[in-house]
Amino acid sequence: MQIDYALTEEQRMLREMVRDFVNTELKPIARKIDEDEKLPAELIAKLKELGFLGASFPTEYGGGGFGEVGYCLMQEEIARGDLATATFIGAHQSIGANAIYLGGTEELKRKYLVPLADGTYIGGFALTETMAGSDSFNLRTRAHKEGNEWILNGEKLWITNGAIADFIVLAARTSKNRQRGITGFVVETKWK
Repeated sequence: MQIDYALTEEQRMLREMVRDFVNTELKPIARKIDEDEKLPAELIAKLKELGFLGASFPTEYGGGGFGEVGYCLMQEEIARGDLATATFIGAHQSIGANAIYLGGTEELKRKYLVPLADGTYIGGFALTETMAGSDSFNLRTRAHKEGNEWILNGEKLWITNGAIADFIVLAARTSKNRQRGITGFVVETKWK
């Protein structure tokens, strides 16, 4: 059996579009992004307009339908121009929104993934803790159910995209079993 590793025409077009954006619009402001330690709102709006914030997700969820290969091609080009922008997109699309895409109910996908994919919402991710680092087996943040609600207790040291996210996917322990019982919870940042 022979496997063809060539990119599709659609993938090549995506890569060229992203490369053009990087060369003309991202690279010229990369130094300022690093100096300011912040992505300009205009850049985020442009990423949204170009469909870069949901490129990997199926069109039924508002995404570009490019899948993981398309996402990787896009991120490779973005990172070539500015790592901070690639990190923002990765936290939003890969570790934030992808948790909902892979493990969320259809209701969660409609409520959060669609506006994430089109850039209406910005996603973040919360795993890292003081005593556990990013070792999910040693999480101390706990979640337990009371009636129909989950109660989350714990602290996170670092929340990727936390300062600008509309919601985060937060990892918490739901069982005493170290290798099971880690659950991702969608937490809107406007909630108390």
